[in-house]
Amino acid sequence: MVTLFALETVEESKVDGLLRGLIVLTKIICLIYLLFISLNIYALNSEAFIIKVGRNPQKPVLLNNMIYIANKFENSITIIDPQSHIVKETLNVVKSPLRPFLGGSMIYVMSEFDGEVQVLDPRDNHKLIANFFVGAYPREAVQINNLIYIASFSDSMIYVINSQTHSILQKIKSQGHVNQLLIYDNNLLTLESNPAYINIRDKEYLINNQYAVDNYAKPLHIAGKDIYLVSSVGNSCAVFDAHDFRLCARIKIANYLNRPIYYNNHVYISSEENSKLYVIDTRSYEIIKILDVEALPRSATVIKDKLYVANKGNSSVSIIDTQSHELNLTLRVGRRPRAPVLINNFLYIAHSGCDTILVIPMNKVQE
Repeated sequence: MVTLFALETVEESKVDGLLRGLIVLTKIICLIYLLFISLNIYALNSEAFIIKVGRNPQKPVLLNNMIYIANKFENSITIIDPQSHIVKETLNVVKSPLRPFLGGSMIYVMSEFDGEVQVLDPRDNHKLIANFFVGAYPREAVQINNLIYIASFSDSMIYVINSQTHSILQKIKSQGHVNQLLIYDNNLLTLESNPAYINIRDKEYLINNQYAVDNYAKPLHIAGKDIYLVSSVGNSCAVFDAHDFRLCARIKIANYLNRPIYYNNHVYISSEENSKLYVIDTRSYEIIKILDVEALPRSATVIKDKLYVANKGNSSVSIIDTQSHELNLTLRVGRRPRAPVLINNFLYIAHSGCDTILVIPMNKVQE
């Protein structure tokens, strides 16, 4: 028995040693990678710099003249002064926080994990003034006047919240799991799955129109007079008239399509399957150009006539001119970048893979 115990102790010691060694090695790799990023950014221009934040940062958002960054794997919010670019405070908040948003003059922080919503007063050191629960896996909130709408995927419910009293006014039962809420022409649109429908609700939240869609449908995007709906595995994009939901076109593209981006009579859709960007003319519903971007393009945004596509696989951001539809520049950034956000003439790019924010002066990108 003594010999057996001694063997077990030796084996446990070896395992502990291996684990400690792996942890040290991981830290060294992260430090080397951060140095590599810094050298690449310095090569881009010497005025760019990096801000260390929490684990798995989401896209920055400017609220009440301060920058808020939700750190999803750290249950925290990093607050940055946009003038000095200095971290002012880190708040412990809900589990797996999504991007904060304004409700009235208060900051709302919502948990993707269990649906807890915290309401913070930014005028009083972010004091917690209210909290309540919506269902787990809530979708991005939308607002009309003093009302906030939050859909919960887990319990197939839409929560109506008064942004003045910070309380739940009403719960609306949906037919399926709500993937997205949109406001269009003062109507509430819901994209639902199992069963898969776009439901349009009136002011009393009753369904007055319903349209069957692909069960693999990705988020809706309103593009002028039309609504674009892509399917993650359906190899196509459906275009509906936003007023009567008449099917205007079905455009064959590729699999694993990302959210459409609309700008100046064109819609841009990237595919993770083939790392290409498709440019669609919204007047003819035709693909007029196909561009090569880099591996695993994900989120995208338009800033000052340029389309920025964050490429998760290659740690890069492709910049496309929306007039010529040509690739202008590729920025080498940190691991798993999110689409840039423009704040006070600086580009902020969150790196979810290395827990940092890259800040680049906009005039340096445009040179």
